[in-house]
Amino acid sequence: MRTSLRCAVVVIAAIAVVAVGSVRAIERRPLPAFTLTDLNGQPVASETLPTAGKWLLIYVQPKCDSCDALLRTIDVRDQPGLPSRMAIVVGRADAAAAAAQAARFPDLSAAHWYAGRDRSASEALKVVSAPMVFGVRDDRLEWSVAGIVPDLDGVKSALITWAGHR
Repeated sequence: MRTSLRCAVVVIAAIAVVAVGSVRAIERRPLPAFTLTDLNGQPVASETLPTAGKWLLIYVQPKCDSCDALLRTIDVRDQPGLPSRMAIVVGRADAAAAAAQAARFPDLSAAHWYAGRDRSASEALKVVSAPMVFGVRDDRLEWSVAGIVPDLDGVKSALITWAGHR
């Protein structure tokens, strides 16, 4: 327990140092209920998202330069298993637009990509800006960071620290 708490503190501190956007100390709470759409157009309930261990829920939007920059920082050569520990929600997009966004990032093909056309996910998660990253442990939201980050290497390190190792 102490090791995982220490790890969470390190991740939050690293993100706090590098973020220009808002680092939000969120109340640790269960992942809220919302519905997404998979890339085949099928509805997916939030309770069926991959929820074992530590993982990342990343909210992005189409035509968002800072979202693209964040996704480009994830280098699978460093952590080939990291994308499989990520659920990426493309907000304000239907399944076709989310699939097009996913195709722009072939290194993240192992990530779980979803469309969030309606506002149920963004409202339930209280998304304040894009990109927004949530650190999730099992089915509980642990931390979040929103907005543009000037030191993407620092964010990359934080993401790997949180979800790169099981």
